[in-house]
Amino acid sequence: MPGVKKEDVVIDVDGEVVRVSVASAADKEEDTEEAGVTYHRVERSSSYAARSLRLPPSADLGAMKAKLEAGVLEVTIPKKAEAEAKKRIAVE
Repeated sequence: MPGVKKEDVVIDVDGEVVRVSVASAADKEEDTEEAGVTYHRVERSSSYAARSLRLPPSADLGAMKAKLEAGVLEVTIPKKAEAEAKKRIAVE
């Protein structure tokens, strides 16, 4: 996501679905003068992208972290610690 500011990135969690969306807008203004005539030009651009991911029940959404560095968004979602390890019962 080169050129995107971290203020433009939104990460929403709804139940077991994580949605990452990016919306950005830019204006470029230019004044030029040719043969005594001044021209004023404005270019506007906007973009939007979104992705949704369904997570397994073992995902720990409370410990979720995200960072944007050098145009790369890294989202870390750790697994929950298992409450009880599997137990094998001997047959008599």
